[in-house]
Amino acid sequence: IDALIRAVIDGCSDTQLPDMPSAQDFIGPSHFASETALVRHLADRSRCFVSIIGEAGKWLQRVSNPRGSQHDKDVGAALLKLYGKSRHQSVYRGSAFADKTKNIPNVSGPAVTIYAEGTPETVFANMTDDLVTDGLFPRFLVLESVGRWPDLNRNAMRSPPAELTAKLSALCLRALQLMQQDATIQVRIAPDADTLLEDFRVAIRTTLKDARDEVSRHLWSRSHLRAVKLASLAAVGVDMEVPTITRDIALWAIQVEKMATNGVSARFDRGDAGGSENNEAKQERELKTA
Repeated sequence: IDALIRAVIDGCSDTQLPDMPSAQDFIGPSHFASETALVRHLADRSRCFVSIIGEAGKWLQRVSNPRGSQHDKDVGAALLKLYGKSRHQSVYRGSAFADKTKNIPNVSGPAVTIYAEGTPETVFANMTDDLVTDGLFPRFLVLESVGRWPDLNRNAMRSPPAELTAKLSALCLRALQLMQQDATIQVRIAPDADTLLEDFRVAIRTTLKDARDEVSRHLWSRSHLRAVKLASLAAVGVDMEVPTITRDIALWAIQVEKMATNGVSARFDRGDAGGSENNEAKQERELKTA
């Protein structure tokens, strides 16, 4: 990712692509010290960015732990609000302070993406029932690699392909233009794709109704929305000017979503999430309801 962004920023001599320093604004901070820091970055630097965060499990635990620091909890609460404000003409309300020079203005149409990575052991060790029902974790699409540890890639490219760099450069340029115009491009959907996603939504409602516990219900609660967001992202990758969710894209997004959520759900079913502390808390709740 870093090499690809650097290629976009510096330009590509192979295709005479112009350099684009503004593209670096699409990469956000890897850490937010507070809600104020997060919103100020949105207001002052860029209202559209992706933050790459390491140690995903520990980070999620910090921003969702009710016994954590207030600053961390405020960041988690801000991300929950941003999730619902990530659409055209929606406004994330700023903050007012006694010192007016510190006031933070409203942010129109914020688009924040969190790309978090970590080992399965540390991610799921911190994944307690309480963290899931808190609401932040179910908003993530969790992809776990379950294959064998890959060997060293001795043929790794030192620089990304010029074609890939050109496509990302064009996407960054178009996104910058749209932000400057406060405009958006609506993602379209083909009728057969719409039917497929609607059938998935109805199936998820049945799953939620028959869910055996709150954890399972929360894990699947935003499954349809995650599939729609993923399909929309893929559609933009295919054609950023007229993005259209086709049946194939919709089917792929639904399959990825089901695979991801089934994987996380299985972890909880086996007791492989949250560690001993989570199991003790679960047993205590079961005794109280017995």
